[in-house]
Amino acid sequence: MPVTASRLFDFLDDRPSRSIERYAIASAAFGDLRHSLRFMIVNLVGDATGISDRLRSLLSEWLTVPVRFDNTVLLALREMGGPAAVESRWGRDIRSHYDDACRTAQELMELENPVRATLANVIQTLCGDGRSFRIFCHRRSREHFESLFPAANGAALHGSVFIHSVAEYREAELFDTLLKVGPLRSRGWGSAPDALLTAPRFDTLIQVVWSGCGDEPGFGYDPVSESLPAGDTAPDPGAVADWCAPGLQLKWEVQETRSRDNTIRLHGDLPDINEFEVFTKLAQPTDAQRSTLVQVDDCHGILYPPHSWVLGLDTVTNSIDYRLPGESLEGMFLILPVVNDARLAGPQAENGNFSRIWKEKLKAEYQRDPAALASRLRDAGLQLLFLQGCIERWCRPPSTVIHAPQSMHHFEILIEVLGLDFGPNEPARRRGATWWQFAWDEIRRARGEAIQTGFQEQQAVDEQALVALRALDSDIRANLGHQAFHLPIPAGEWLEGEFRFYKVLAVEEGLMAPADELKKLCGLERIDQWRV
Repeated sequence: MPVTASRLFDFLDDRPSRSIERYAIASAAFGDLRHSLRFMIVNLVGDATGISDRLRSLLSEWLTVPVRFDNTVLLALREMGGPAAVESRWGRDIRSHYDDACRTAQELMELENPVRATLANVIQTLCGDGRSFRIFCHRRSREHFESLFPAANGAALHGSVFIHSVAEYREAELFDTLLKVGPLRSRGWGSAPDALLTAPRFDTLIQVVWSGCGDEPGFGYDPVSESLPAGDTAPDPGAVADWCAPGLQLKWEVQETRSRDNTIRLHGDLPDINEFEVFTKLAQPTDAQRSTLVQVDDCHGILYPPHSWVLGLDTVTNSIDYRLPGESLEGMFLILPVVNDARLAGPQAENGNFSRIWKEKLKAEYQRDPAALASRLRDAGLQLLFLQGCIERWCRPPSTVIHAPQSMHHFEILIEVLGLDFGPNEPARRRGATWWQFAWDEIRRARGEAIQTGFQEQQAVDEQALVALRALDSDIRANLGHQAFHLPIPAGEWLEGEFRFYKVLAVEEGLMAPADELKKLCGLERIDQWRV
């Protein structure tokens, strides 16, 4: 039976002192890498290669997830080119920090991440003391926690210890200790709900954080229970040890333990700097807007602008309606109406036909000579920094989406370099369409982008979508056991195309994405670069 708010606080009143334990890890080795990467990230913002976003994404992940020190950062740096190429393109200062970052990233691969070591010791102690605990983390971070205790060693972390969302936190039974890696932030990398502090279901919060990574100012501030004099700012629970919510007597005691590893020292004593404060102040692209991520499986999600209305299927009430992406959408099905473009009718009926052809040709060309293929693509105008990695990703077989260039122009270049087109007497050629247009239409449909050529009013499309969905009621009920499924729009309806149904795993606020990246299915590895 769920615990009500009043009953919860009655329970907590039995424990008048609830502490926040903070383990600040100050590693000289990783500090040197942070210093070098931070310099490059800040000074390469807006560069057309996207290297700043790529490095920011990697550094943010390493600051909030118990990763192994592997070669991911080193590979990203090497994609910038050799030292001479870096200096020629970006100057001597960037070259200097590039050299330092490469050297330190290489040496870190031989060391254990102190966050992992500290976290493993904490978990072992909790188990030895018989204390119940939970771990709050992003779904995609879970594998890094599980790798601390491989199942083969008999100490695997069971799924019940993980909490990934505010809904799961609210439904959890009361427990002793909550573990969190990284600072408390309401959005972006390592984000967590304010309820961790305003409505604790535990008596101890243990954070393992890198030195300098402070909690977001005002995190956990509850304006209902705390009155501040005019002009004052909300308290920072990570810095104020005896903050108390009047009436509820929620008192937090902070116990901080700091550790240092002086294995490597390139720059001497470096000051603690909170990268997350630095990154949030970086200039955003002019067309970037705050976005909400709707995650539909372990690898894909869709970004929506604020106040978007999306089609959702509530499996409890079996009702379909337009909803705002939010917490209530979790567990429901997101419905994407994918409307055909009448101009390209015909060849696209065989779903996946074009992607099979160009992927086979691309894979053969890449296996024959990767460097030569990359050179041909660059000469044709496909100027992507991580081109080789992109080609490897494009060669992957289709899954939830068809892995392909994000830009239509880049895809056109790719197909022209591969030399694919219709013959002079084929019907599609006679209609004035080229091979790459059909292939691109197939990609757009796989990404769930609604093609609405010929419709003047979006409202009319939305209304007709509801009409068509009502005609599919029995087919929808028969497929509710799947995580994802597609249903064609019935013949004779005003719309032509299909509906795509995706079970929503999570909804996340606080991303800043370019306008042309919204409302389409996209890999989470690409979406990560727009977390702020």
